Amino acid sequence: MNPINTILELEAENHILQIQNDELRSNIQDEDRMHEHLLKAQNDMDQYYQEKLSVYGDINVGDVNEETLAQAKTENKNLLQELQECQESIVRLQGKRQNMEYQVSVLEQSV
Repeated sequence: MNPINTILELEAENHILQIQNDELRSNIQDEDRMHEHLLKAQNDMDQYYQEKLSVYGDINVGDVNEETLAQAKTENKNLLQELQECQESIVRLQGKRQNMEYQVSVLEQSV
């Protein structure tokens, strides 16, 4: 095997690996931004729940009718669903991030 061809092949492979490494780093940064966005959404929802709980704590039992309770239950159910979806997205993003970090470490070791 010609050593010059081997060197050229290795340089080409190294260049491809560097491009893949840059792409993975960019993907990790994108995932980090999405993760931060979802955490903010979760914090906003937590704050919203705290406000709702404080409002409900101030309501006298005599002031609450069935329609108000039904509306509150529906609203709470929807908010809980949104919160669960945010939490599931965070878990998925954490898994993707770990996978990308592993891929970056493999690429860095091979460069």
